[in-house]
Amino acid sequence: MILSFIIPGQPRPLQRHRTRVVQLPGGRAFAQAYQPKENTVNLATVRQYARDAMQAAGHQDLLFDQPMGMEVRLWQLQPKSKVVGPKCRVSGTALLNRIFPVAGADVDNMLKLICDGCNQVVWRDDVLVCDKFASKRYTTGQPRTEVVIWTLDIDVAGPEVWARPHATETEQELPGFEEGE
Repeated sequence: MILSFIIPGQPRPLQRHRTRVVQLPGGRAFAQAYQPKENTVNLATVRQYARDAMQAAGHQDLLFDQPMGMEVRLWQLQPKSKVVGPKCRVSGTALLNRIFPVAGADVDNMLKLICDGCNQVVWRDDVLVCDKFASKRYTTGQPRTEVVIWTLDIDVAGPEVWARPHATETEQELPGFEEGE
């Protein structure tokens, strides 16, 4: 692991760009694409936490330009209760342990915010991220986004490339990747 940081608050996605029609004098018009204001604010927040983590790790003058891996854990605030079937409502610990946050923003857009926010702060460009692991869960504690970033060992070959260097031994075993397959 080379870097880890936590962004407090409800995890946010990178929203799609918006398009508006601009009218010119004389009746001509053109389409203009722009980023929503939320993207600007959310990207600045990610950049600040990434910059602080780089400085704390002693990498403030470094911009990585090699294959990278990352794990992102998105902890969303647990709703008070949730309807899971006709006239069936789940709440409390049962909700936390059995219901996944499948509504709202998708994991891909949340990851895109983190990746884009780390551009020119942690790495040259997010094209360098070759391994991504992500999870989106409910929490009864503080909502947050946990980010762990590491460099990939270029000399590694074989099943070891699926190992996350910071994971526990049981987390290392990824289903569906049996030896000899």
